[in-house]
Amino acid sequence: MREKIVGIVIFLLAFLIVSISFAQQVPKAPSDFKAETLPSLTEVKLTWKDNSTDEDGFRIMRSVDGIDWEQIAVVEKNTTQFIDKGLTSKTTYYYKLHAYNAYGRSENALTKGFTSLVPPQPTSLVASLVNGVIKLSWKDESNYETKYMIERKIGNSEWQEIAKVPENATEFIDKDISIYGTTYYYRIYTENELGKSLSSPVASIFVNQIKQNTILIATNEGVALYDVSEPSVPIFLVLVEMKNAQSAFTYNNYAYVADGEYGITIIDIADPQTPFKITSFDTPGFAYSVYVKDNIAYVADGEKGLVIIDVSNVQKPNQLSIVDTPGLACGIYVQDNYAYIADEKNG
Repeated sequence: MREKIVGIVIFLLAFLIVSISFAQQVPKAPSDFKAETLPSLTEVKLTWKDNSTDEDGFRIMRSVDGIDWEQIAVVEKNTTQFIDKGLTSKTTYYYKLHAYNAYGRSENALTKGFTSLVPPQPTSLVASLVNGVIKLSWKDESNYETKYMIERKIGNSEWQEIAKVPENATEFIDKDISIYGTTYYYRIYTENELGKSLSSPVASIFVNQIKQNTILIATNEGVALYDVSEPSVPIFLVLVEMKNAQSAFTYNNYAYVADGEYGITIIDIADPQTPFKITSFDTPGFAYSVYVKDNIAYVADGEKGLVIIDVSNVQKPNQLSIVDTPGLACGIYVQDNYAYIADEKNG
C-alpha cells in the first residue's frame, strides 16, 4: 500500500513539473519584421507578425551601424506595428525586435529602414494624340519624388531628355511634333536628392500627317483658312491675323508664312478650326515667299537673296546660310537638290 502511494505521489510531482515547465517557457519570436519609409522621410513604420500568445510585450532596439544598439520602445502584447519618429534624413537605421515575458525573451527579429529612398518608377504611362500634340499621362507611385524627367526618341533616333516637370505631376503635353509618318517613344523617371528611379514602361504612338481638305490664302489682314471639302463651295474657317502676309506654304501640320519685313511666321494648323502661332523668325530682308522641304525652309528674301533656315525645331528656327542673288528674290521652288528663285528682272 505504501509503495502504491509513493508511486502516485511521484506521478503527480512529475505531472506538476511538466505543467510548470510548459507555463514557464519564453514567447515565440515575431516574424515578417519590415520597415517602411513614410512620406515625411523622417519616420519609419515597423510592422511584424505576432507568433505568441503568452508575451507580455515587445522590445524594439535601433542602431545606425548594426553594432551599437539602444532600446527605443517597449510596446504592449499583441501589438504588430510601431512608428519611429524624429529620425535624421538620408540615414540607414537597423532594428531589432523580440517578444518577452517573465521567463525570458524570444530570439531577435532583424530589419533595416531608410529615411530617404530613390523613388519608385512611374507606371501606366500612356501617349495619345490630341489636336496635333502628344499628351502623356501616368500614375504617380511615389510620395517623395522632387521632379519627373521625360525622355523621348523619334523612330530609330537616340533617347533625349525633353522636359522636367514638378513633383506630383501626372501629365505632360509634347508640342514639338514636327516629324510625321514615324513613331514617337516616351519614358519617364522620378528623381529626388538621392537619384532617379528606374524608367517607366515605354509608351509609343505613331504620328501621321493629318490630311485636311484645307487651303490657306495670304490676304491683307493675315492668313485665311478655308475648308474645300466641296471645292465649288469653299467654307471660310478662320483668319490668323498678320500685318504683311505675302504667301503661305504648308508642311506637315504647320503653315510657314512669308511675312514681309517680319520674316517668316510658323502656324500650327493641325486643327484648322483653331490654328495658333508657334513662333516668328526675322529674316534680314523682306520675305516674299517660302518653301519647306526636309525641315529646311528656303525663303525668297527680296534684296537679301535666298535665306536658308533649319526648322526641325519649329519653336527655335535656326538660320543656316544666305545666298545672294543679283536681283530681288520674290519667289521660290525647291526640287531635288536645287532651289529655283524668281529674281524679278533677273529671271
